[in-house]
Amino acid sequence: MAIYFLLDIDFGTNVAEAEAARRLIRACPPLRAGARQASLHDSLVGEGSRVTVVPRGVGYALPVELAERTRRLDLTAEELSALGWSLYDLLRQCTGYRLAAVGWELGEIWFENGELSPEYADDLAAGGLPGLVVSDDVHRALPRSTGFEPFEPGYQWMPYRGETST
Repeated sequence: MAIYFLLDIDFGTNVAEAEAARRLIRACPPLRAGARQASLHDSLVGEGSRVTVVPRGVGYALPVELAERTRRLDLTAEELSALGWSLYDLLRQCTGYRLAAVGWELGEIWFENGELSPEYADDLAAGGLPGLVVSDDVHRALPRSTGFEPFEPGYQWMPYRGETST
């Protein structure tokens, strides 16, 4: 099973904004990863209201069809953190989403049917989901939690702390 470092964005029912995000991603130049750069897979941006932004070569056990066309980037924790910050800069250009996160497939874990998975209620309450971005509407509907700060107008987040290992 492949494991990707990525930005996962859930637009709820807002397919038009998801399509706008896909166009933005496809036109995006390579992202900074410290002194290095990572281009984005344009074939892995999802469909419907879920958008996945996957930097090329940043993952483990890539599918054969990707591994043959992609040189693996062995990034340090500092470079991976810089790439994470670059993905958040890209997210700042998107609108209309409900939930987003950067990391090792965190959206697959944290998001469930367009909502934050109830399994993470305790982590949410303790401010233990660093990098989670939610729209103000989602934020108002969440149980009381600590750790949220303004991200962009209309969005709150638990600030990203970077990566500690690759």
